[in-house]
Amino acid sequence: MILSIKKILKLKLKNKLPGISAQDKMSPISVSDEMYNSSRTKDVKIGSVLIILYSINDQLFFPLIERTENVKYHSKQISFPGGRFEENDRNLEYTALRETKEEIGLIPSNLEILGSLTKLYIPASNFEITPFIAIHENKPNFKLNTKEVVNLIEVPLKNILDIRNISKKKMKLSFGITLDCPFYNLNGYVVWGATAMILSELSIILKKKYYYE
Repeated sequence: MILSIKKILKLKLKNKLPGISAQDKMSPISVSDEMYNSSRTKDVKIGSVLIILYSINDQLFFPLIERTENVKYHSKQISFPGGRFEENDRNLEYTALRETKEEIGLIPSNLEILGSLTKLYIPASNFEITPFIAIHENKPNFKLNTKEVVNLIEVPLKNILDIRNISKKKMKLSFGITLDCPFYNLNGYVVWGATAMILSELSIILKKKYYYE
């Protein structure tokens, strides 16, 4: 299965992506809303995250991390490994690999980057992030950086394709307002905001382009 999805994703990530319309399905506020973009400034921070696909007993998984309260950005949130672009980084792909090694101990040489999804702006932190997708051929040997990561959540990939795992609940946004926000219920965790928006685009690519059981 890992070889099959690798071939499909490598091809489809080179083509036109579902983009903002896919992200919007899981966005707390429409990305076209003036409020959503009001935080963006010329000093927007740039970063990247990594979606890592791997197989256990012929079932595909990806990891999410629960961040500690000590990290500078997105503390106590459920997210993908990743972080801010640094001056010495060659590119955003390098950033995603570097941060993944720092946070969950995966060696870059064991990861094959397949491509990237649509860039995403995060109003709460004034970040623009690029999500990359990578394959790890075997089950990863995770080594958590406990200063940054309190927990690792291994999620079956098929769970993001099941609409029964999508719901809404009241959330307080960085704008100071409370809204009914869409979220994924994954392994008992509420996954919303930017992470859910990224998963929304990935799920649409899988549903449209790959017959997945």
